[in-house]
Amino acid sequence: MSVIPGNAQHQGTRKEQQDSVGFSDFADSRFVRHGGVMAALADGMGGMANGKQTSHAALQGMLESYMSKRPDEAIIAALYRAIICANDRAASISDGAEAGGAMVGTTMAACVVHNSFLYWICAGDSRIYLLRNDALTQINTDHTYENELMKEFAAGDITKEEIYNHPDRFALTSYLGMRQIKAIDRNVRPYPLSVGDSVILCSDGLYNSLTPAEMRQAITQDPQASAECLVQRAISKQRPNQDNTSAAVLSCQRVGGTSFFSRFMRKLASLIVVAAMFSGPFSATVSVADNLPIKRMKDSTVRIIDFYNGKPIGSGSGFVIGDGYYVVTNWHVVECIEKGCEPKVVLGFEDVRGVRIVRHSEIKDIAILNLSRRLDKPSVELVLSDKVEDAHIVYAIGFPGAADYGMDKATFLEPKISKGIISAKVTTPEGVRMYQTDATINPGNSGGPMFNDKGYVIGINSLKIVKKDVQGIGWAIQVDELVSELRMAGVMYSEGAIGGRQPEQTPNPELSQTPTPAQSPAQSPTPQPTPAPTKTPRPPKHTPAPKVQPDNKTNYMAGAAVIGAIAIVICSLLLMKRRKGIAPVNAAPPAAGAQRPLLIGLSGEYAGAKIPLLTEQVAIGRDPHKSNLVFTRSSDTISAIHCKVGYDIPAKSFYIEDCGSKNGTFLRSGQRLPANQRYYVGAGSNFYLSDHINMFELGFER
Repeated sequence: MSVIPGNAQHQGTRKEQQDSVGFSDFADSRFVRHGGVMAALADGMGGMANGKQTSHAALQGMLESYMSKRPDEAIIAALYRAIICANDRAASISDGAEAGGAMVGTTMAACVVHNSFLYWICAGDSRIYLLRNDALTQINTDHTYENELMKEFAAGDITKEEIYNHPDRFALTSYLGMRQIKAIDRNVRPYPLSVGDSVILCSDGLYNSLTPAEMRQAITQDPQASAECLVQRAISKQRPNQDNTSAAVLSCQRVGGTSFFSRFMRKLASLIVVAAMFSGPFSATVSVADNLPIKRMKDSTVRIIDFYNGKPIGSGSGFVIGDGYYVVTNWHVVECIEKGCEPKVVLGFEDVRGVRIVRHSEIKDIAILNLSRRLDKPSVELVLSDKVEDAHIVYAIGFPGAADYGMDKATFLEPKISKGIISAKVTTPEGVRMYQTDATINPGNSGGPMFNDKGYVIGINSLKIVKKDVQGIGWAIQVDELVSELRMAGVMYSEGAIGGRQPEQTPNPELSQTPTPAQSPAQSPTPQPTPAPTKTPRPPKHTPAPKVQPDNKTNYMAGAAVIGAIAIVICSLLLMKRRKGIAPVNAAPPAAGAQRPLLIGLSGEYAGAKIPLLTEQVAIGRDPHKSNLVFTRSSDTISAIHCKVGYDIPAKSFYIEDCGSKNGTFLRSGQRLPANQRYYVGAGSNFYLSDHINMFELGFER
C-alpha cells in the first residue's frame, strides 16, 4: 500500500491566512521505516492577534519534534511529545502577546500513517475524517463548549434548542497556546487502514461550509485534486465572512495496476523482439570524447534482473539517483512484480539487492525503485529538455541481453555504450515527451540512462522500431517526465551545470526560484516557505511519434540462451532471502524556501482571492462542471469555460490559454490572446476576462 498526500488552502474573506498545513519529510526513508509519514494542520484562532504566527510556530514545533523520534520510541509517545512541543512554541508567542493585552492560540490536528496503521492526536476543533467505502466519519472529538452542553442535555438539564442557541456553543475548551493543554484527543491503539481509504484533516472553515455528503463527493483517489476540490467547493458557497479554509488528504492506494494499453503492449512485445533478433547485429562502435566522464557514467548505471521462483526471467537497466537509495528504470522492466516476480539490482556476483517500487507510471513507462541499503555508486545529474537541441551527441548506456551470449562473467556486469544524436523532440499519442535518437538500443537497454556529451542524463532509454527496412530510430523518455515522478516519490536529485555553472542540488526544481518563460522574461521573486506540493503540468507538445513497442523483452529462442547464461553465472545467488519492505510513500511537500505559484484576483468577482496553482491547470468560467473557478450565472460576459491558467514547471513559467471564449482573454495591455493556444508569461503579469472588471495576476506567494 502506498500513501499519497495532497493539500490546499484559501484565505476566504479574512485579512490574512491563519491556517498552516505541513508534512513530515517523506523523502527520509530511514525515518519513514520507524516513524511513518505525518500530516498536520493548525488553525490560528480567528480574531486574535498573531494567529498566523502562532499556527505556524505550532506546526513547525509539531513537525520538528516528531521528526526527532528515535527508532525505539513508540509513535504514540512521539506524537504526545510533539504536541507538547507545539504548545510550548505557541505559548511563547502567547506570552509576548499577553504583555500587550492580547490573546493568541491555535488548534492542532495531526496524524501519522505507518505500516498501514493510523495514529492521530489533536487539540481544538480542527477535524480528522476517515473516508472508507464511500462513508465519511469524523474520528476525533471537537474540543468545544458544545460537547459540555451535550452532557447537560444527556442529564436532562437543557434542551437541544438551548444548545443550538447558546452564544458560546462553538467556544474552544482546549487549544495550543495555553499554559497547559486542557484536553488532548488521541487514539491509544493504532487504527488499521485499507487500500482505498482516505484520511482528511481540515479546519472549521471547510467543514462549516460543506455538509458531510458534499465533502464525500469531493474526495477521489487523487488526494491533491480532492484537497483542492474540497476547498474550492467551500469557497464557491460564497458565505459571508468566509473563514480560512484548509484541507490535507492522505490517500491509501494499491501499488501497481495494469491498464489495457500496458497489457496490449506486453502482448506485442514478444512479436517485436522476434523481429529484432533477425534484423542484424546489435553492436556499435563507440568513439568517446576525451573529456567525457565515461567512468562515472558507467558507474551510475546498474543492471536489473527479474526473478520468478528463483529463476531469472528478464533483464533491463537502470541508473542511480538521489542519495544512493534510489534507482530509476522503465516500468516495463519491472512490471512483472504484479505477477509475483522479484526485481533485483545486481551489482556483483555476491551483491544482489532487493528493491521495492515507490512510484511508477505506466503511461510514462517510468519506475522508481528504493533499496534498503545505500549504493556506493555516483548519482546522476539531470538536464531538462530546454538545454537539449536537435543533433546533440548522446550516449546510451545499459546492458543489452544479446551482449551476454558467449561472453565471460565480467561482461555480464559491464555496461555497454552506444553513441548517437538527438534526431527530434517528439510526443507520443498519450502525451509523453520523448527524444528520437539513432543511438543503438536493444533488449536489455530499457531503463538505462541516455547521457549528453557533458555526462548528464537527459533521458531514459525505452523504445525502438525493429524492422528490416527501418534502422536508427529509437526513443528515450525526456528527463522532464521523470522530474515530477521524482518529486511525487520524495526523491531528491541534482541538475547538471550547463555552461560552466556548478551543479545545484534541487529537491523541487518545479518550484525553483528563477522562472524562465518561453515568451517573456520573469523576475525572480523572494522565495517564501510553503508546505504545498504541486503537480506537473505538461509543456507544449511537439510532433507526435509513431506508435512503437517496449524493447527490452527477448524472444523465446534467443531469450532462452541468454537466460541460461545468466542462470549459470548467478545460480549461487538464488537462495538469498527476500528483504521485507515498508509501506512506500509517494509524495513529499516542497522544501522550505520553495515558491508557491498563485492566481491572484485583483478586481471583480474574485478580488482578493489567492488560488494556488497546484494542479495541472485552473479552468475559469461559468460552467461548474467544466471550471474550477466558477463565476456566477449573472456574469454573462464570461463563457461557460473561458480560459485556463497554470504553471509550467519544466519551463518555470506561467501560461494562459483562452478556450475559444466569446469575448476574449486579454493581457493588461489590451492584447487579445489567441484561442486554444498556451501563451507563456512571467510572474507579475496581469490579464483579464472580457473586460477590465475581472482582472487577475499571476505570481508567487509573497
